[in-house]
Amino acid sequence: EGGREGMGDSNVDSQMRDTLKHFLPKSLSFYQMLRLWLEEPRLHEEHLYLPSLPPQYNSERLATLMQASGTSMWFDFVPLWEIKGLINTLVQEWIQVASYQKSLPSKSQPHDSSPDNAISRIQKRLKKHHATHLPPSFHCLSSPFTALPEEVLLSPDALMAVVRADTQFIANQASSFCSNISQMAGLDTEFMNGVPELYSNEPRQFHVNVPCRSRFSRQACQGPATIVFRFEEMTAHPKWEQRLKTNRGEYNDLLLSLRSPVSNDLCRSVMRMEHTVAELSKLSHRWEEAEENPALVSGIALFYEILQCVSVETRQFLPSCQFLTSCVQILGQEFVMKDPQECGRVLQTILSISSVADLLAPIFQPNRSSGQFLSMYSCVLEAAVTQQQSIVFSILTKFNITSWLEASSPSQQERVELLDLIMKGFVFCGPEPLDTVVLFQELYRNHFKMLVGHKFPCLLMDALKAVVKGSRNHSILPLLWADLCTLLKADTMRENEPNPLKSELEETMHVGGILVSKEPQIDLGTILACLRYLSDFYAEERKASQRTLFSILSHDYVRLIGHFVGFLCELMVERWRVSVEAGGAAMEEAVTECWQNLLDVFSPWIFSMQLTDSPEIQPPCTILECEVMKDFVQVFVSSVYTAQSKLNNAEDPNFMCLLWQYYCSSLAVHSTPDHVIQVYHSCFTSLPWGRYTPDLAAIHSMSELKLRSQCYPSSCFHFLGTIFHQFNWTEIVRCTTNDIGYSGNTTRAIQLHIMLLQLLVMLTSEEEVMKADDSGIPDLMAEAHSFHWEYVDFKTYNDILQWQKNNCDCAMVLHTGSSLCLSLRLLKVVAGFPTSSGRRERLHPETREKRLAYISTVVELVAGSTHKKGVKASLCSDAVSQLFQTVIDICVHEPEEQGTAHIISLLQEILNLLNTCSPAQEVTNEIVRHMMLVLDQMPDAHLLTLPTITAGCRVLASLKLMTQVVEHAILCHFKALATPPNSHSHSGSHSHSDALELPRDVNDYGWHAVVVSLVAPESALEEFSQTCVGECALLTLHGHTMQNLRQCASLVQEHGLAVRLVRWSTQIKPLPTQEGAVFPLWEKALYLLVRQLTYSSSSHTSIVPHLTTMAASLAHFGEDKASEGILGVIGLGKKSCYSHRFRLISRVMSTFLYCQMPVDPTYSTHLRLTPDAPGHLTTHTISTTQTHPQHVTPAKLAEQGHSNLEALLSNKAYVSVKEQITYSLSFINDPSNTLKQSTELLVCLCTRLYGDCRYLDVLRVPH
Repeated sequence: EGGREGMGDSNVDSQMRDTLKHFLPKSLSFYQMLRLWLEEPRLHEEHLYLPSLPPQYNSERLATLMQASGTSMWFDFVPLWEIKGLINTLVQEWIQVASYQKSLPSKSQPHDSSPDNAISRIQKRLKKHHATHLPPSFHCLSSPFTALPEEVLLSPDALMAVVRADTQFIANQASSFCSNISQMAGLDTEFMNGVPELYSNEPRQFHVNVPCRSRFSRQACQGPATIVFRFEEMTAHPKWEQRLKTNRGEYNDLLLSLRSPVSNDLCRSVMRMEHTVAELSKLSHRWEEAEENPALVSGIALFYEILQCVSVETRQFLPSCQFLTSCVQILGQEFVMKDPQECGRVLQTILSISSVADLLAPIFQPNRSSGQFLSMYSCVLEAAVTQQQSIVFSILTKFNITSWLEASSPSQQERVELLDLIMKGFVFCGPEPLDTVVLFQELYRNHFKMLVGHKFPCLLMDALKAVVKGSRNHSILPLLWADLCTLLKADTMRENEPNPLKSELEETMHVGGILVSKEPQIDLGTILACLRYLSDFYAEERKASQRTLFSILSHDYVRLIGHFVGFLCELMVERWRVSVEAGGAAMEEAVTECWQNLLDVFSPWIFSMQLTDSPEIQPPCTILECEVMKDFVQVFVSSVYTAQSKLNNAEDPNFMCLLWQYYCSSLAVHSTPDHVIQVYHSCFTSLPWGRYTPDLAAIHSMSELKLRSQCYPSSCFHFLGTIFHQFNWTEIVRCTTNDIGYSGNTTRAIQLHIMLLQLLVMLTSEEEVMKADDSGIPDLMAEAHSFHWEYVDFKTYNDILQWQKNNCDCAMVLHTGSSLCLSLRLLKVVAGFPTSSGRRERLHPETREKRLAYISTVVELVAGSTHKKGVKASLCSDAVSQLFQTVIDICVHEPEEQGTAHIISLLQEILNLLNTCSPAQEVTNEIVRHMMLVLDQMPDAHLLTLPTITAGCRVLASLKLMTQVVEHAILCHFKALATPPNSHSHSGSHSHSDALELPRDVNDYGWHAVVVSLVAPESALEEFSQTCVGECALLTLHGHTMQNLRQCASLVQEHGLAVRLVRWSTQIKPLPTQEGAVFPLWEKALYLLVRQLTYSSSSHTSIVPHLTTMAASLAHFGEDKASEGILGVIGLGKKSCYSHRFRLISRVMSTFLYCQMPVDPTYSTHLRLTPDAPGHLTTHTISTTQTHPQHVTPAKLAEQGHSNLEALLSNKAYVSVKEQITYSLSFINDPSNTLKQSTELLVCLCTRLYGDCRYLDVLRVPH
């Protein structure tokens, strides 16, 4: 069996090892799985799909756990093999024990069940034990002391005579113990002082002999060497050694005496005292319900008797300390606390014997003696100055102000007396208490809030007066003002709270730790009385001290006083609102009274005041006090804001109106320093100015801030600029204009618009206002464009323009985004100019004058800017464009004004810029260039061309500038004309007759309007003509020629005009862009010369030089290269800058003229005026008639010109005009064409080659 058991055990062990190999990794993964389950919060989500979890989460087991369906899901983690092995082991042990017991022989005899045998057995067993001892003898113990009879206990004197010996013995024992303790401490001190003196370092030395043992020394040895060692050795002093030994002996003896047990006499005295106290307590309880308790007197006497024994020594001795402390506590609770009259005596005992303060503090209950409450409080306050402050503070915490107020119901006088005592406590603590009195201060604050909060506001005025006087002396804590605010807020919260219904606790409430009873709220009269007191007190204080209040009071006081005053003002406003809603007061009365009270209470703080018997005005603060004053001004602003919100009077007066009136009359004056004004402005900007609707008087006062700068500081108008945009000017203008429909009187509307325009213009001139980040003036200016400016008359408008011109930097007109341009845009609208949306519906009768004044002002500003250094002329372009655009808008939106004197006047003002601008050439040229560009490219600018001609001729002082402007205006005028229906292009093929089939009305081709518009200066006609020639103003010169031609009344005058035209034709040097403008002059010159040949009776010889000169000039224009100079002679002249078509016309006309002027052998020139006239090019030599017997032949220049024309047919440069060359040669070769057809040839060529030039259409109209 043993072998089987061994084999079984080995099998179990091997099975266990195998099981462990599988169990341990499984167990490890199990704990990891549990960790993952605990750390993953998403496993509790309903929508989690468990099979999607990683394998480490064991989703199958988790699903079984979630369903709570598995009962054996954890068995695979239980070590069942260990349990089974343990069970098998226990079974084996049990089997072994059972088999062993069976193998033992049975020695016990069967018991006899008879009773005798049982008795005998018991007796036998008893005989084997020892006999029992007798109990010890009993001795009755006697009492260690004799109990006191009741008569002695109830007699205080007898009781004291008996007890005094025990109390003194106990005190002596404690004194003896303390003496031993002191002696022991002395011995320790002596020992500690002697230990440093016990040892000292004494110098020592010893000698060492070193023998000579050298074998190499040649001299004899003289003896051993001696070495001396010197050192310090620790040495004990015999004297101190003996003294310390004696000290330790005394110490041990004293220690043995202290370890001895307490004497029986001391225990006896303690027991007798304890018994006496217990008996007195029993007697007191027996007489508790009686009217007089005789045991109470004895107990109190015993209390003070024992209290006299309490000292530092008795409290140092632990037995006496514990005993006396327990006696004092028991007697105090059982006897002293039951007599309210003992409170004062206990307090005096605490204050006189500071060592027992901690014992008596629990016994001292001042609220039990309401009659002595105030006197005890006063004593504690006095003691706080001289006594130990920690003891006084613990006593002071015993005074429960709330309980005293509720239980005793003190009178008003008693509460005022307590308030005075508390204020004395605040004075003791000071405004900045030390760390040792901070707790006192907090306790006083709590008492202060409890006292004033009781039956609030009965004590409010007294508390306010006390706090004000304490603040004046800087003797109290500034936070008392915050406490008053808290009380006021508590009253306000009580006002807004619903009525209590259930609990009696709802009859009181706690606000910030203050118990405030629900009694009648603070009324308007109390609020006004507080405000009146504050205003009177601080006004008198300021006058008496002749200093600012901010220099009298520190910043902490000022800030909290401001909060208190502000909250009082809010309460006042709220009470007035309730009164108005209830019908008890009118809105006007409420607003007036509120405003007056606000002024009164804030005047000593933030407004200037006149000192007593002195004309000097004292400002409210100095420069260094501005930040402090700003807080108070902000409170004033907040009060005004609240008043405006709650007492919003739709009609005057309202608070914003009253504030603005007061600001203009009392604050914005020169007597107010700048630093004070700045404080006002920084705070007043936060007021709700959008709710203010200024009337005409207020608007007038706004303009006075700027116009009467000698009466108001400059910063006042800047302040107006910061708030001006907040006014609802759109609504103000709308209401004012609507009133016209009811009353029919426009006076108010006129005044409003005039003053509003003045203010807007003046505000835009303030750089500080316009550059502010939150400036709303630009938006307001844009909004003002829709106002009814037709009410502004010319005189007022002109005055405003003059003011603007005199009070601005004229260079800013060149910057589109400047404030000046912003103002000018509004002034432009006021002048009645049409806007981009169209013309204005209503215009002032003096609109034309206003427009002219506006243009004149802008021109003056632009001209003035050109005189400034550093201003580039190119900057003037935008301003010039806007001026022309302004006039164009009139012509577009007001067609009836086109070409009128009004438009001409406006353009005259614009062109006057050239007269008044800087005389620098670059400035003038740039302006002229841009004017030309505007007329050429600006949309609808053609409407201004003809008026510009007239305006330029009338206003420009420089003939050069005049001719430049007029010339370009004429050119732009023709560019804008529509293409005539029978116009011919130079690329087409047309017959000679087609070129002349044109209407006879010159108005269709624009020159009639040009001639009418052109006004040459009568005083300088010749200079004007020469300037036109010099500036190549050929169209202007042609228009001027047409005017002169109309004025010619005889052939002589026409001859003079023709001579001038020929001379001008030789003098002009047109630019390539102006080459087409030469043809009208040529045509007029040829036309007048032919007229002279046709109708004049004088000799034709006078005309020949002019024709020759003109032909030579034309030939010069037709050259491909210059023939002048040395290079020109050798064929290296400069290439012509003119176009091929211009050179072709010049050559054709020159050749044609030379062909019509043949010469005879005497070189006399003849003119071909008839088709049969001799000397034509094709006949070479033509016999003369009877009238002319000589032979006439073509001139050499004619033949040369003809050859050159024929050569052009093969010139590649003239391929594009080959058809016109052919036509010209045929025209020249035709003998029927005489000098009279010269204009016809010129017109035909111009029509073919310059059909796009509208100003040449006039050439096709027959004379």
